[in-house]
Amino acid sequence: MPSLIIANWKQYIRTEKEIETFFNELHPVDTSHLVVCPPYTHMDVVAMYKKKHSNIFLGAQDVSDYIQGAHTGSVSIESIKDREAEYVIIGHSETRDLGVTEEQMALRIQLVLQEGLIPIVCVEGEGDEYSLIGIQRQIQLLLKNIREKELKKIIIAYEPKGRIGSNDALDTHSICRVALLIKDTVRAMSETKTFTKIPVLYGGAVDEHNVGHLFSETGVEGFLIGRASASGSRMNAILSSVS
Repeated sequence: MPSLIIANWKQYIRTEKEIETFFNELHPVDTSHLVVCPPYTHMDVVAMYKKKHSNIFLGAQDVSDYIQGAHTGSVSIESIKDREAEYVIIGHSETRDLGVTEEQMALRIQLVLQEGLIPIVCVEGEGDEYSLIGIQRQIQLLLKNIREKELKKIIIAYEPKGRIGSNDALDTHSICRVALLIKDTVRAMSETKTFTKIPVLYGGAVDEHNVGHLFSETGVEGFLIGRASASGSRMNAILSSVS
């Protein structure tokens, strides 16, 4: 399975000129899938660039709980799908800080699956014994209404909140322990009790300098990357390190 890199641009890339610069610098590799998640206003621009590369995909940074209606500032799953997106980030720590609840996240997961897109479900926790219980509880709540055939379409991204935006990634032992917990929890929730193929990503202070070590030592299938993903040249180094 190719490694999976989610480039969450947040608001680091803001103009079409910056997007052009990014893709002019970028040199994708065949052994990694790159999902670019721009601001909503530039999804159509990224959609044009991704058509030139078979291993670049389009994602959204979030999605509304609602299909339609009087919800100023929200973006529906149908609008995201209309922009040719394949992936949607759900419950990033920065959206949780704005008040998004786990109940809302669970609803968004179902909306994304119903439209045939792939949810990237974020879970929080620092990796200590206390946090492990909380991480397991998050997964159980978020995925409790998901059948096994739908579980196969979900990606889980583990992001210790204290590491996001910092220069200090979590230690590899803790990342590995959380990744195994996530897979064990999902397997226990599956109907056959044998499902183990859910991809787990790590996010939090990942860059071109540490990504190779994190990839080789933790067993995760890829990474959710913020600030470092906004540079095409830095992304080249990241993709080379996980190929």
